[in-house]
Amino acid sequence: MSKPTTQPDWRPLIDSYLAPYRDGIATAQIDRAEQWAASTSGYSSPGSWRAKLVNGTLWVKPIHLHFEWMERASVLRALLLALRSVATPLPDLDFVYVSADVDPTPRRRRRRRCLSRSAKCALPTAPMPVMTNARARHGSEALPLPEFSWLGQKSHTKPWCQLHPTLARAAAARPWQSRDVRGYFSGSLSTGVSRQELRRLGSLNPSAIEVRDTGFEASGEVSRQERDRANRTAQAAGLLSQTLNPAHACSFRHLLSIPGFGYASRLRQLLACGSVVVHVEHDSEEFYSPLLLNGTHLLRLPGGGGTGGGRLATQSVKERLLPMLRQLRADQRLTRVCICMRTHVCICMRTRGS
Repeated sequence: MSKPTTQPDWRPLIDSYLAPYRDGIATAQIDRAEQWAASTSGYSSPGSWRAKLVNGTLWVKPIHLHFEWMERASVLRALLLALRSVATPLPDLDFVYVSADVDPTPRRRRRRRCLSRSAKCALPTAPMPVMTNARARHGSEALPLPEFSWLGQKSHTKPWCQLHPTLARAAAARPWQSRDVRGYFSGSLSTGVSRQELRRLGSLNPSAIEVRDTGFEASGEVSRQERDRANRTAQAAGLLSQTLNPAHACSFRHLLSIPGFGYASRLRQLLACGSVVVHVEHDSEEFYSPLLLNGTHLLRLPGGGGTGGGRLATQSVKERLLPMLRQLRADQRLTRVCICMRTHVCICMRTRGS
């Protein structure tokens, strides 16, 4: 059964992100955002800068440029292409961008009550506008970018404008009945506690889950030497698998989205395969994620914050993932749903029908 492609209404989502800034954003708030970004570590914020657009000219002030920050040019290039493509000059802009695998911004605090007339009350500070790759689901005032992977990441992940057509062709070439019925995951299993639990689960249940450990990538304050040492150890133990083209995932019916250092950024790649995606949540999520409904566009399992989604995500993998996969293999009532992004990119997925 197939449902027609739908174009979601983005306005309520955008309004919710902009709600803390209904009264506008003052330069002092952006100055404070820059000061905060400069005070963060390379682990919590490997890349950041402040950008100003003045009379059509773009000025960029680097704040943090960690050597392993792979997305350093993506957002800048998106800005430059926007400047070249619009007929009407863009208005002057001033903002701070911070790149990380989670939402690194401070959470909103409630106003403290005054216990007496003489007590000094700590009034809440004005919201701090910071553009990020992902936004925490609760208590965050960050502004998530709609697109931050314009250039991809090194050689193994192509830019989304190139990767999506490749995934669409791979999905069309693999009819549903010809796809592997097992659950599938490929990525580093050393970057989060929930993925380490997935390794154990996959080794005990190879007929239900195919798990490929592609090795450890340096991130944040992890040095290349530490990364290479971890990969040599895993390679010697026979634990590493070859990194395959992301389109290989489209040959499976059930795809697993598991948090790594932070949230799983490959979620939209998995959705584009038109498979059933089991998504273990992380406290941080990308711009479009709130529009994905549990049981309609994907199947969610609970997860929390921190590396790998913490104890809650690990418990979901340990106790709930395998029963869900077995239930999916026995349930053939699936329907195809597509969500189209403003960038003319459609995400298609399989989900249970009514």
